[in-house]
Amino acid sequence: MSRKSRANLSAVEKLIEQRRLFQEWLTKLDQGIDGMPAHVVERVRNDYRARLTEVTAELAEHEDAVRQALGDAQARHDGLEKQQTAGKDELAELRLRRHVGEVDDARFKEANTRLKATLDELGKELAASLRDIERYEEILDLVAAAPHPAAASAEAPESAEAVAAPAAESATTPAEPSTVTSCSSRRPRVASFLASTAATVLQCDDGRAGEDSGRWGPAGSSRRCWAP
Repeated sequence: MSRKSRANLSAVEKLIEQRRLFQEWLTKLDQGIDGMPAHVVERVRNDYRARLTEVTAELAEHEDAVRQALGDAQARHDGLEKQQTAGKDELAELRLRRHVGEVDDARFKEANTRLKATLDELGKELAASLRDIERYEEILDLVAAAPHPAAASAEAPESAEAVAAPAAESATTPAEPSTVTSCSSRRPRVASFLASTAATVLQCDDGRAGEDSGRWGPAGSSRRCWAP
C-alpha cells in the first residue's frame, strides 16, 4: 500500500468511527431519556444528525479515492500472484535439473534457499494485499450503506409538503352552508304567523261586531257570533 493510500485509509477509518458514534448516540436518544426536557433532547438530537450528515458527506468525497486504492491493491495482488507462480515454477525446474544430475548439491542448496526465501516474502505480501482489498471493499460497503446527504435533505421538504397538504385542502374546500336563517328570510313567516294568530272580527246577532271566542259571545252572554 502506498503512503497516499494509507493516509486516505486512515482518514476514512476515522470518519467511519465518528459515524458509528453519532449513530450510537442517536439510538440512545431514541430509546428515551428520563427527566430531560424534551426541547433539550431535540436540540442535541438535531446536533448529532447534522454532524452525522457532515461525516457522511466527507465519506462520500473519499469514495473515489478508496475505489482507486482498491483497484491499485487488486492490481498489486495480481502482480504478486504472477511472481509467486513464476517462483514456484523456477523451484520445480531446479529440483528437476537436480534429479537428472544437471545441478549438483551445492548449486541446488544455494538456489533452493534463495527461491524459498523469495516465495516466503511473496506469500507475506500477498496476504497483506489481500487484507487491503478486503478492508477497501468493507469501507466501500459502509459508504454505500450510508444515506446520501442530498437524499436526507430532500426528506424534509417532502414531509413539510405532506403536512401542508391537508391545510391547503381544507382551505380550498367550500364551507358548509350555514343553518342560521337570516332576518330577511324570517320576516314573511313572522308576518304570516302574526296574521294567522290575530283576533278574527265576527258578526254577532245583536248587530255589533265581536271577537272570535269559540264563535260565541263573551262568557255569560247569550248572543251568538259568526264569521262574516
